[in-house]
Amino acid sequence: MATYRQIYISFWSDTKVCDDFSPEDKYFYIYLLTNPHTNICGCYEISSSQMAQELGYNEESVKKLLRRMEQTHDVIRYNWQKKELLILNWHKYNWTKSPKMVSAVRAVAQYIKTDEYRVYILSTLERTINGQKEPAPQPAAAGTLSPAAPAQPAAITAHQKTDEEETMSRMVASYEQNIGPIKRAVFDAMRTWWLSKGVEPDMICAAMDEAAMQNAPNWTYAEGILRRCLSAGITTLAGFRADQKHFQSKRKGGTPAAPADQQEEPSLYAAFGMN
Repeated sequence: MATYRQIYISFWSDTKVCDDFSPEDKYFYIYLLTNPHTNICGCYEISSSQMAQELGYNEESVKKLLRRMEQTHDVIRYNWQKKELLILNWHKYNWTKSPKMVSAVRAVAQYIKTDEYRVYILSTLERTINGQKEPAPQPAAAGTLSPAAPAQPAAITAHQKTDEEETMSRMVASYEQNIGPIKRAVFDAMRTWWLSKGVEPDMICAAMDEAAMQNAPNWTYAEGILRRCLSAGITTLAGFRADQKHFQSKRKGGTPAAPADQQEEPSLYAAFGMN
């Protein structure tokens, strides 16, 4: 654990801090940046009662400050159910591209309990490594998160969790590229298609690619493709591509496809860029 944290002197001249933060806001935010629970990810577990004890506040005051930091100032996210706090701009002042730093962030990220926070951190890390200035889309604010997700099985290993995180990060990146900022409901849906329905992540990404190619960059269209494929027993990228080739062959033979305006959702074959 680090024995100190850096506060840039520009903090005191930042327009947002100067114009919007009250003296109490500044004190509380600096506490969130420097308290002994912080880590290299800028996402850590801490309860409102712990904060109250360390700050000398009553717990109700701490809860009001947490809501103010999240809803008014938009500088943190706090999961009230899992007691987990995410500092949104932590990466700007605490991360570099060094392999040692990257490994440290990935190692700590696997223990983050809130899926959205973990994906945000891993996606932002990839963007930092690739030299992209903009971070990943921010997780939803408190109150818009769905109820707590079912607990992970106790027997899951760190290696399994890391594999899942990397796969989810890849699907999130595909969504952001083809459709836009991801929402919690879509994140949960992608995870369900993969882990519960057995659809390959690469096929989920292909469905989103196809939605974008069809000028329908939205999750509803992509999910329609997945439903049609699943009903036909197709759950792999190889099966998806094979079916695409089959349809292309039929089109070359003169078999017409159903008009798009007569379909509520993309048909299995029209979804392959042939309508």
